[in-house]
Amino acid sequence: MNIDLSFSVVGAVIAAVMVSLGLGVRTFLLALLDIDRRQIDMAYLLGASSLQTLFFIILPQCRKALLGGSVLVFIRALSEFGATIVFAGSSFGGGRTLAMAIWVGMEVPGQERLCIFLVLIAIAISVCALVAVEIVMPKNTEKFMEKL
Repeated sequence: MNIDLSFSVVGAVIAAVMVSLGLGVRTFLLALLDIDRRQIDMAYLLGASSLQTLFFIILPQCRKALLGGSVLVFIRALSEFGATIVFAGSSFGGGRTLAMAIWVGMEVPGQERLCIFLVLIAIAISVCALVAVEIVMPKNTEKFMEKL
């Protein structure tokens, strides 16, 4: 298929997302477990197809978990270092996460100001993501904690 993923931006994104995906899957799974099975059965009894049940019963109830899980995956992928440096490398022009850019900047003399700026960006993004997760995620976390 002539697709070159090694040492590319696409490779870095795929590596970071694959390492981070577990957070989103776990969040979505907990939301799926919280759906009342009787609602799904009732939709089928009323003649709804599998796709209608998915789009009108299941996904609306999992909307907050999908959004919250997506934010968690994004933040985890943004801070990914290990898989990205192994799979995509750290060459200039290649794929680089924020954590990798900070690390490379710390290795180059005179780049301390850039590193501080990147760290402040990482802090700002993390705070925004945490606020977004608190807004999006369900407030009754006791149910979710019991299932963990």
